[in-house]
Amino acid sequence: MESPLFQFSLPANNLFAYFGLDAPAGTTSPAVDAGVYLLLEPLSIGTHTIHVGGTYQDGFSIDTTFNITVGQRKK
Repeated sequence: MESPLFQFSLPANNLFAYFGLDAPAGTTSPAVDAGVYLLLEPLSIGTHTIHVGGTYQDGFSIDTTFNITVGQRKK
């Protein structure tokens, strides 16, 4: 899945600058986002374990477990 082309502007103290890249606040760039995403129905109150894994054609793989606790919605 790939997003359409979009523009973004970097804020002060951004992650790129933190790692020493030349990316001052206000830097803009066209970008796209591509990836595989997961959409779930709303989870019931309680604890849940979600395990996501897979391997891409280039050999990159992911194996991640999310432990989630869902509480009552605040009013």
